Amino acid sequence: MAAETFTKDNVQKYPISVITDGDLAMQRAISVVWPNSPHRLCGWHIEQNLVRNVHDDTVKAQFRIFMYDLCSIEEIERKWQAFFEKYDVTEDS
Repeated sequence: MAAETFTKDNVQKYPISVITDGDLAMQRAISVVWPNSPHRLCGWHIEQNLVRNVHDDTVKAQFRIFMYDLCSIEEIERKWQAFFEKYDVTEDS
């Protein structure tokens, strides 16, 4: 398996994080082979999903600002919550 070869060749070091397109099988494999390496979604794939699934240009623009803005974790949390409230997004949406 490629992940096992990667780990062996890197002297049993694990990746800090693994970035993929969000494929469920890949997410499961990462959690088994590298349980301490968080899975991250690729920004390009997030952007593609945004273009395909969000049809309000204002919402897309606001989301892009949020996605690419560099700030503290606390600021991200605050902005994320404000985004959800502004666009009336719920867990069921």
